[in-house]
Amino acid sequence: MSKNITIKQYDGTNYDVLYPSTTASQTSYDNSTTHSSATTVQGVVDELFTSVSNGKTSLASAITDKGQSTSPNDSFSTMATKISNI
Repeated sequence: MSKNITIKQYDGTNYDVLYPSTTASQTSYDNSTTHSSATTVQGVVDELFTSVSNGKTSLASAITDKGQSTSPNDSFSTMATKISNI
């Protein structure tokens, strides 16, 4: 567990040092201003990854349909070059 935040809690006699968990899956996310259904930072990252992956697959298919063989694993720069070659 990472210890990037330290909180000292006084119990009346002694201080206890606490290391709260700050992982992405345990950090809440306010999705009220986005189209995300995620409620944690990890959930948002997962949704964005899936969205970009699906978008690259669709884009690669469209470029390939126009005669430029393209893989969803190609970089956006490579895809842009292949679009320019259409």
